[in-house]
Amino acid sequence: MSPLVTVLMPVHNGEAFLSAAISSIIQQSFNDFEFLIIDDASTDASVKIVLSFRDSRIRLIRTDERIRICRALNLGLEKARGRYIARMDADDISHKCRLAAQVRFMEQRSEIGMCGTCGRRIKDGKPAQSYRRPTGFENIRAYALFDNPFIHASMMIRHQALERNHLRYDETFTTAQDYDLWVRSFDFFPSENLRQKLIDSREHDKSITHNASSDSDEKALRIAKRFLDALGLTPNEEDLHFHRQLGTLRWPVSPNERTIVRAEKWLLSLIDRNRHAEIFEPGALKRAVDSIWFGICYHGIPLGSWVISRFLRSPLNKGHRMNPLNTVLFMLATLKYRFAQRPANRYSL
Repeated sequence: MSPLVTVLMPVHNGEAFLSAAISSIIQQSFNDFEFLIIDDASTDASVKIVLSFRDSRIRLIRTDERIRICRALNLGLEKARGRYIARMDADDISHKCRLAAQVRFMEQRSEIGMCGTCGRRIKDGKPAQSYRRPTGFENIRAYALFDNPFIHASMMIRHQALERNHLRYDETFTTAQDYDLWVRSFDFFPSENLRQKLIDSREHDKSITHNASSDSDEKALRIAKRFLDALGLTPNEEDLHFHRQLGTLRWPVSPNERTIVRAEKWLLSLIDRNRHAEIFEPGALKRAVDSIWFGICYHGIPLGSWVISRFLRSPLNKGHRMNPLNTVLFMLATLKYRFAQRPANRYSL
């Protein structure tokens, strides 16, 4: 009898964190799964570690030569026997109730093709940051204009939805292959994110995220350009890279006035083009833009009263009730920064 879930995990030379990753799956509160591990020609102790787990739910497939992550994932999709496919990475940790929560949701919502979760980033063995992801399909689609709306290792996918629509990872993508697959899937079925933080993503020197950020950005630009083209924009390379910076909020230094003005104009142009192209649900796009606008202004706090005025009086807020929490956080952060810049009082006795 086939298991309800196939947990799919590729690994290549992942000995450092592999045992913890496997344990987090074996110890799940939900038990009806197979754990399909694709070893991509590891030369370290990865295979030995997998074999040390005496658990009948583990299926190990070994490749004779390196095939890379996309082919390994597609091989796993071919070999998977479960109704649902749950992704897992060899350096991450799934919370104990993860599979149970996702299976329960997918069983209740038959129209949903994929389901992710929120999570935490682990650095130096300790939780360092929360990963929030959008909820509601239209919000997810709009967020995808700027960045990946899902945590790859948190995903549970309805196997039949992939098969019926002939969806596979694009092997020309050495990175961001998940982002590409999600965006293509939007044409066939809705997806969702659970609000619970059910995955811990580890950041370390050998992680793909750490070592391939520039390549991942280039691939992400290809994906975002599809949306921008559909909106009727014709961005040049500089526009695309600026758009990517807005989506990731990765600024080498605090943005200056010119950068914030440019961001405001760019975000307004996205909203305006969408009025005509109707690619995104207007409210969902506005929520995504609000998040980006808040983020860049928040990073511009060193600009003081200028950025406060720009943030509050922006045309981006016209006819729209600003998120009150964002406003409070922004004002508190500005006051904190300004207070920190004041010279300390010196007293002499």
